[in-house]
Amino acid sequence: MIEAVFISNELPQHQQTVFMEQNMNCTEEFQNKGYTIVRGFIDPQSVQTISRYLENALKRYPENNQGGKSGDSSKISWYADPLIETVLLNSLPEMENITGSKLFPSYSFTRVYTKGDELKPHTDRPACEVSVTCHVATVGKPWPIWMQAPGSEPSEHYLEPGDACVYHGCQVKHWRTPATETDINVQFMLHYVKQDGPNADHKFDKRPSLGLNK
Repeated sequence: MIEAVFISNELPQHQQTVFMEQNMNCTEEFQNKGYTIVRGFIDPQSVQTISRYLENALKRYPENNQGGKSGDSSKISWYADPLIETVLLNSLPEMENITGSKLFPSYSFTRVYTKGDELKPHTDRPACEVSVTCHVATVGKPWPIWMQAPGSEPSEHYLEPGDACVYHGCQVKHWRTPATETDINVQFMLHYVKQDGPNADHKFDKRPSLGLNK
């Protein structure tokens, strides 16, 4: 069993509520650049609840762990965790405001990265047409995510607990260099598809409903 204490007790100092003005700026940036950083995507109380929940989930490791396979970017991960699937659905209105598109929820994925893990440069599968990576907690040095839209230079981004990067998962290359100074990095991903797009058939990741394993 992995012992870890990473509850996000130190909350970001920036304003947590995502105001309409910020949403408008994020929408413009998302449409122009292919990605945007949303500060306070998840409110502080929810971040702490999710952090405590995932810390408890680690106590059941490895019985509910789906990571650690050859070529996987983290040793610990969960597909469609019930709580994160709820966040996926509850975030739908905000995601539609940010992206300016009507969306179907696809699936969620949670990762607990540990020292030495690496996320290699990649784009995502069709079910991840519109994606969110949301930061929950870090033990050790903050670990940035890199984003690179087609035809653009790569850029480095640091996320505080509750912050998120919203991006075109199938178009924007993203990665994290090896975690040499980060002991634990906890995050979850939320994936959506456009209702009027070519990947609409990936609604619920082609499952009968949210909350189910693939």
